[in-house]
Amino acid sequence: MRAQSEVSSVPRRAVPGGVLGRDVATLAHRDRVQLPVTTFPFEPLADRVWGLHPTT
Repeated sequence: MRAQSEVSSVPRRAVPGGVLGRDVATLAHRDRVQLPVTTFPFEPLADRVWGLHPTT
């Protein structure tokens, strides 16, 4: 799922930037994998989500 891979990319990118140590990022990744997540179709909300986007 795209959302899950996006969430996983945050700690992965934080390691080279020095924001997180590899051990902490690994723990965050493992916790994320074990976290039960319910996803919903995006399409019914797409227009509303876009409407909340700043238009500058």
